[in-house]
Formats: sequence, structure tokens, C-alpha cells
Amino acid sequence: MAIIIPHRFLDRLTSTEGMARVDVIIIGTFNPGLPDQTQLNAEEQVQFEQIIQSRKFIKFNLVRNFYDRPQNRFWKVMDHIHTPEFYDGKSLKAVNLQGLKFYSRMLDRQQVFERQQQFCRDRGILITDIVQTIRPNTFDQIYDNFPDTAIERANPIWNDNEILTIINKHKPQKVIINFNPNNTSIPIISAKINEIRHSFPHNSIISLPSTSGAATMTYESLIDHWGIHFKYI
Repeated sequence: MAIIIPHRFLDRLTSTEGMARVDVIIIGTFNPGLPDQTQLNAEEQVQFEQIIQSRKFIKFNLVRNFYDRPQNRFWKVMDHIHTPEFYDGKSLKAVNLQGLKFYSRMLDRQQVFERQQQFCRDRGILITDIVQTIRPNTFDQIYDNFPDTAIERANPIWNDNEILTIINKHKPQKVIINFNPNNTSIPIISAKINEIRHSFPHNSIISLPSTSGAATMTYESLIDHWGIHFKYI
């Protein structure tokens, strides 16, 4: 028996369905879905039952998209890129109820997800991750903010070859890494990103400051760093 956890959005990692073009690829690390419960032993079943009853997991399990957790700043940054006029004369903390970031006061999370998807289709943005599936020895840390260090140790099935295939086929203008690929605490993940970078030197493959809440970057700084790369896309 084993713990096998696929990416929460495995079916979307390399899907370009409905996209007329791919101009930007954004690469993150991993977002855990539900484990294959048929592969869990009795002790692991009990552990997972405890995990899914936690308030944190229940809230986390509601997300519909990459970077959709409340503390992540990604969709707020994209909303500023999408509708900068909404923020004219307003604080960046202003809540756009018709925007790309979901807030608890919104009634329909599906509508926000559909706006996010339409935004990506219109701009030719494919969001993906470097890991498809993990096979950890335990559930420790996996559903507790799933740090990259724990993901790297979890015997991953990588997504790098699939990403390279998409880059080769679609020739995007930019490939953006949404984390620090030079972090010495994740050497294997870093090596996978560097392989992608070295395989396609003619593409603009860049690393931008992480939009993760844990990275503690301000919205102002993130918009400065990210916005310039979407100016003509």
C-alpha cells in the first residue's frame, strides 16, 4: 500500500483546450489533491479521515483554481493587470466584486473561476506546475501549506517533459517561474527548472517574486514586478 497524491488540477496541468494560443506559461510547484484512497493502509485511512475533518482542510478543499487560496496574491495581481481602471484612485486593498480574486463575501465561487479561466484564454496564459503527483511516506506537512521542501522529498512524478513539449509546440513569449528556482533547499526542483531554461534559451524564461502569502511581498511590489510582463499580452 502507498500514499499517492495527484495534483489537485492534474487534468489542467498541460491542457490547452479552448486556447487559441499560448503566449505565457506560469510554472509553480504543487497543489495536493485527494489521495488514492484505495492505496491507503488502515493507519493511513485513519490519518486522512482526521485531516479532512480539520477546518483548515475543509477551507482549502474549496479552491477551484491555481493560486485560489485567500492568502495568495496572484489573482489580485492579475485583476489589477486585467482591470487597472477599477483601482484608479483606490487602494489596492479595494475589493472588486466582479474581479478575478475570490472573496468570502462573493456568493458564487464558480463565477469567479469562470472569469479567471476566460482571462487566461483571452491572454493566452497557461498555468501549470513542475510536479504532477507525489508519493510521500507520510501525510506530514502535505496538507499543511504543502511546503516545497516537503514536496521535493515526496518522491514526485515530474511535469517537466510535458512543459517542454508545450513550449516547443506553442513557442510562448514568456515562461514565468512563480517561485525562487535558485533556492538551495529545493535542489531537485531547481534542477528541473534549470533544465527547462537551458533547453529553450531562445525563450524568455524568467523568475518573478512569489505571489504566495508566505513570501510576504506587498501588492505594490508584486504589481510592479509582474505587470510589466503582461503589458503587451
